Amino acid sequence: MEGWPEAIGPDALDRARREDGLSQMELAALLGIGQPHLSKLLASTSRPSVKLSARISGYMQGRTRTKIDLPGWVHEVAEVAAASPAFRQLVISALQLAKNKKA
Repeated sequence: MEGWPEAIGPDALDRARREDGLSQMELAALLGIGQPHLSKLLASTSRPSVKLSARISGYMQGRTRTKIDLPGWVHEVAEVAAASPAFRQLVISALQLAKNKKA
């Protein structure tokens, strides 16, 4: 699927994910999406929205080259969010509120 800038395209994103030692679920949680959505993006069967493209770009620009050590509860939240669209939206809303309070 065409249209992604190469710097944040599926190949670059998947390479960065692997270099950072992240699972698809961990990267999906960092991007605020479900793992199935990320899988479609990486397989080039789906394209990111403008908002998601910005989050991907932010990840690609600010990432480290070492594994990101996430607390255990983050993995549990990511698993539940991947299985429940309603819970995923709740988590995304909570993260957006927290981000707005910092700004």
